[in-house]
Amino acid sequence: LTSILNGLGIAHTEAIAVGDGENDACMIERVGTGVAFNPTYARLPQVSDHVFRTGTLMPVLGVAN
Repeated sequence: LTSILNGLGIAHTEAIAVGDGENDACMIERVGTGVAFNPTYARLPQVSDHVFRTGTLMPVLGVAN
C-alpha cells in the first residue's frame, strides 16, 4: 500500500481502503478513510470509519464525497 501510494503521490491520509478480513485491518488502519465491507473479521468494524453490510459496493461511492 505504501509503495503504491508513494508512487502515485498520494498521502495515506487522502486514501480510502476497503476490506473484509483480518489481513485488511492494517491497511484500513493506515489510510485516512477505512471501509469494512461485509466484514468477516470481528475487529475490522472497530478500526474502520465506515461499515457496510450489503450486496453491492455502491454505498462506498458516498464515502469519497
